[in-house]
Amino acid sequence: MSFSIVAMAIGSWISFYVGPIPYTFQNLGVVLTGLLLPPRYSFSAIGLYLLLIAIGMPIAAGFRGGIHVLYGYTAGYLWGFLLSAPLLSLVSRRYLKAVGKSLGDIDRKNVAILLALVSIAMIPTYILGVAVLYIYIFKLPTLYRWAEAISLYIGIPNISPIAMSFIVGMLVFLPQDIFMDHLIAILVAREIYRYLYRRGIAVG
Repeated sequence: MSFSIVAMAIGSWISFYVGPIPYTFQNLGVVLTGLLLPPRYSFSAIGLYLLLIAIGMPIAAGFRGGIHVLYGYTAGYLWGFLLSAPLLSLVSRRYLKAVGKSLGDIDRKNVAILLALVSIAMIPTYILGVAVLYIYIFKLPTLYRWAEAISLYIGIPNISPIAMSFIVGMLVFLPQDIFMDHLIAILVAREIYRYLYRRGIAVG
């Protein structure tokens, strides 16, 4: 579990801002957690990560820590991790069992299917992230103006705040999430599994 927490912390530190919303590589750590740990342990790892943030450790985006991080306008994503990691753990293990493979044996086809399963498992994170962002769009004028500007830029003016939240809270991040964070995490998880297997260490 400690590896998962370190991976998520490092992923959160590697960040850049898309307007007021930080884009991080936390998803990479979450996907690694879900692929390498059983469901209950992946849930516990994310829970411990959130607890460490709550008590002030600077392991959230922008080297932030403290309870306020867990109820800010990006907090929905953090709480969503708590659901997505064990869900990914469950569906990935069922898939690998069905095809008779271990994580270390996956080929390109398996990687593609796992990539789809990761995207499905991350849905709770996107839903909670967008939902919390939607609430804060009305409270923070700067956030609202930025979301409105993005909507106008992509040619969708006069849309509802919920649609606006969906665009700026999910769609703008989705390509990089899938083709960088998620794909890299699957490939890294495969190599970690192989490394541990060669040393006689069971995974998951």
